[in-house]
Amino acid sequence: MSPDLRGGAILTGDGTVLAASGDAAVWAEEAVGMLRIADASGGEPVEQVHVATQAGEVFALRAHGFVAVTVTERFALASLTFFDMRSALRELAQGGD
Repeated sequence: MSPDLRGGAILTGDGTVLAASGDAAVWAEEAVGMLRIADASGGEPVEQVHVATQAGEVFALRAHGFVAVTVTERFALASLTFFDMRSALRELAQGGD
């Protein structure tokens, strides 16, 4: 993953944390909440979310029945971050480590 990565989590589609760089309960609550808010903005569930702030950036991606959420430094390349996240979820779905 990108060297800009500060932390992240992998969740199942129902919000169960499979792995996290910190407190799993916090990751679950915040990730599910962020996706719920993004989903409410449209007529169907969003596939990806990118939020940029002065302090850093947050990325969330739903793919292959899983959710990946990462927090990065400012100015992380969104396309590279989403590519890495999608690759990790694809590998996980195929039974990879």
